[in-house]
Parts: sequence; structure tokens; C-alpha cells
Amino acid sequence: MGQANLRQPLSNSDLKSVAGLAAAHLQDIASAVTSTLEPKLKALRDSEVSNGKTRPPFDTSVVTVSYSSGAVNLDVPKWLLTARGKDFYPAAQAAFGRRPKKDDLAFLFPAIGILPDDLADFMATIK
Repeated sequence: MGQANLRQPLSNSDLKSVAGLAAAHLQDIASAVTSTLEPKLKALRDSEVSNGKTRPPFDTSVVTVSYSSGAVNLDVPKWLLTARGKDFYPAAQAAFGRRPKKDDLAFLFPAIGILPDDLADFMATIK
């Protein structure tokens, strides 16, 4: 499969087919998204630090996240798990040409049928 166009929105039928992709393809997508976001988030963090704000180090070490009861494991940079949520909005807009909507993730996980195991475990405790 060729390089994904990260600026082109996915249709609902595209989202539903994501869960059926091979783990290697899902890793390619995760890597493309994080490599596109990383310089934008790092620049934002560096700008805030240079303006006197205290921010944690920008950790690019890789961690493995398990999804869908261990059916899929993706390697992602640690900053993806530790960055402040509100920092993703301007970074995503700069990287992909649009600002994510508040409910994008709430829609995304059920639409693609892939859920991080730690989120699934947490949700099970609050039912």
C-alpha cells in the first residue's frame, strides 16, 4: 500500500476497515501520524519553555501499547502518552490542516473497533 495522505479525511467506511488491517499496516499509520505531529509538538513545547514555562522533557523513547485485548501492539513515542491533550489541537491543525473536534476520539475508537487495553480496563471499572 502506498503512502497515506494524512490531510485527507477518512470516510466512515474507511474507518470501519481500519480494525481489519494487518498489524504492520496499523504500525505504518501510527508511525506516519506521530512523525508528522512530533515536530509540531516539540516546537510548541520548546517555544513555551523559552518563554519561561515549565514543561516535562520531550520523551521520544518508544513504548508498546496494546490494543483490542492484545490483538494489536503498536510502538509509539512516549510523548504521545504524556503530552498535554490541549497541545494536540494546535499541533494537529499545523500538521494536518484542521483542528480536531472535541468528540473526534470518542467517535474514532468505536468506529474503528480498536481500543487501547488500558482504556478498556479503566472503562470496565466504572461500569
